[in-house]
Amino acid sequence: MLIELEKPSTLLLKKDGGIASELQHAMDQVRSWLRIFSKHYEACIDCLDLKSDDITKIRGIVIAGRDLMYPKKYLNYLKWTDFGDLEFYSYDDVQISLITLIRSLKELN
Repeated sequence: MLIELEKPSTLLLKKDGGIASELQHAMDQVRSWLRIFSKHYEACIDCLDLKSDDITKIRGIVIAGRDLMYPKKYLNYLKWTDFGDLEFYSYDDVQISLITLIRSLKELN
């Protein structure tokens, strides 16, 4: 996973619901990494001290912004958009996932 971490204050959406330039820039950065990795696969995995057998799929992830200031309909559209090998998560998504994981681990005891 190639992960781009942006600030929690990163703007996600414009007023009309389109992707804000800050988020678009982060997504473009990760797409660039994915292209470079694809073109120079062997060199990249060698630099990471990995073997081809260690890798099943290369994905890009952008973590940025918070959910609270956006209308649900626009935010839901953003989160349901298929970006191919790129995934988007807000810090609120990460927080919810961590809380769920912690609760699941507590249940194992």
